[in-house]
Amino acid sequence: MLQKELLNLMGINEDEMPKAMGVSTMTIRKLILDEVPIANKLAEVLNTSCLFWLNIQSAVEFWEQRNSR
Repeated sequence: MLQKELLNLMGINEDEMPKAMGVSTMTIRKLILDEVPIANKLAEVLNTSCLFWLNIQSAVEFWEQRNSR
C-alpha cells in the first residue's frame, strides 16, 4: 500500500524515504511490504489495544522531532 498509493504518486523512492524520516531502510521495507506492525504483536501479547501502542509511538516520535531542533 505505501509503495503504490503514496511513494509512487509522490515520486519518492524507498531509498530516499529512510533518509527523510531518519529511520533505517529495513523499517521502510517492512512498511512497504505491509508486515504486521509491532503494535499488533504487543497488543496481542499484553492484552491491550493496538491503538494504545500506536498512540505511544506517535507521542514518542513527536517528542523526538520537537526536541531534535
